[in-house]
Amino acid sequence: MNKKQKILIVDDSSEWLRHHISLIRRLFGEDFFEINTATSGKQGFNKVLQEKDYNLVITDLEMEKIFDESYAGVWLVKNLLNREETENTKFLIISGAYNVWNMANSLKVDHIEKSSLLDNPLILKYKIEELLKLA
Repeated sequence: MNKKQKILIVDDSSEWLRHHISLIRRLFGEDFFEINTATSGKQGFNKVLQEKDYNLVITDLEMEKIFDESYAGVWLVKNLLNREETENTKFLIISGAYNVWNMANSLKVDHIEKSSLLDNPLILKYKIEELLKLA
């Protein structure tokens, strides 16, 4: 049996965490992915480094302030990109921040605006399929 792909969802909003989990399970099936969560950038960072085998990290931008970084999601992605532990990990920013496009482009990762996700939930399916080469 193939090992399930692992997704980590990082968001400080329990409502958004539940939304993302529910949507992914509805789009792909209840048992298609192993899904874990973190409620802060620091917690997400620690989970990724401890477990080392996430295929996809989905993160919000606006969470706690970390060091000199205004957006915890930016800090998280910056500090996980280009590490040996995450060489096979893809990143997706899902945020309502007004400058999510600029932030994602500066990090060279994909993004979805939360308002777009609410309008068209299939966007998440297409992004995950594209990033994890499922389609």
